Amino acid sequence: MNQKQLSQAYNDCDLCIFPEGTSLSALQVAACKKPVIMTDYLASKNRSKLGIGLTYKTGNINDLKKTILKLIKNKRFYNKVCDNSYKAINKHYTYEYISKIFISLCEKAILTKNN
Repeated sequence: MNQKQLSQAYNDCDLCIFPEGTSLSALQVAACKKPVIMTDYLASKNRSKLGIGLTYKTGNINDLKKTILKLIKNKRFYNKVCDNSYKAINKHYTYEYISKIFISLCEKAILTKNN
């Protein structure tokens, strides 16, 4: 599947579930204004705290079911998750933002080494 097809697949979905690990694809789905459901690994929890998607207890099918049902039964909540995810992607995962963080980390490393 090429990038254009993948982007189209993300845009065509109603939601996307990542049941194992933490994937950069979850960020791509969120950038398409689609809700992402991820296992409760640390990286996914951190993304969720930023407003990107939802997490469920790893391996707990009932928790996953509850999370899916909450999204599909409550259109307002669904739209809120989509909007929050999109906004968080545009705030925390732009090249500009990542570059600023990287430069800041480099400056701290240089200052630490010089002290």
